[in-house]
Amino acid sequence: MLLQNQGNGTFVDVTATAFPVTTTADNFACFDCDDDGDGDIDLPGKPNFLRQTFAQTAPMRGASYSVEFHARPGTTSLIGACGALGTGILAAGPFGVLGLDPATAASLAVALVGNGPLTLTWTIPNLPALAGLELDYQALVVDPLDGPVVSNRIRDVVQ
Repeated sequence: MLLQNQGNGTFVDVTATAFPVTTTADNFACFDCDDDGDGDIDLPGKPNFLRQTFAQTAPMRGASYSVEFHARPGTTSLIGACGALGTGILAAGPFGVLGLDPATAASLAVALVGNGPLTLTWTIPNLPALAGLELDYQALVVDPLDGPVVSNRIRDVVQ
């Protein structure tokens, strides 16, 4: 059985459409993984928005750029959004791993989020020196069911 997350706390059985029966087989394999590093199981190529940091597009000089910090759908969570100019590995105990460079990490926003993500948007200055600059983002999400957890980390490079 394959269940697809509807993003609102419910799942729909999509087994028949994802795996149409065309032949008979005696073997079956399955797997699970946490591709985005946010501590929950993901399906390949399918984003989930439980403790998820996400940017739809890469940052472009002179253009608007947005980063979304998601929490569990249908609940109110506290999100602490952070950014840095590089990656790092800092164990945060039972909360996960902070993947931001501690020397350049900064708090971007802290907000209670109920419906939809915390979305931060700004314009990347049109300066040639910014081309190739690494921008990293991650959040601490205080989830009402799981407690405090660290989201996945995303890395973008200014174009």
